[in-house]
Amino acid sequence: LVIKLFYHSHPEHDAYFSEEDIRRALFFDEPAYPDARYLVISVYNKSIKEQALFEWNHASKTFEQVPVETT
Repeated sequence: LVIKLFYHSHPEHDAYFSEEDIRRALFFDEPAYPDARYLVISVYNKSIKEQALFEWNHASKTFEQVPVETT
């Protein structure tokens, strides 16, 4: 099976890919799951405020925000 998405929340904080998120996603400075995306959900007062989606950019060697596709 291929892992396509990881998700987690930031309670009482905005939806961004934090330094801690980056550390946990990398293994020897490369992503442990290079094709997976990371969804971060911002939760304030038990309600979703926003969400942000990130993926590894192979050229820049960083995680970059990409549009969240909804259907």
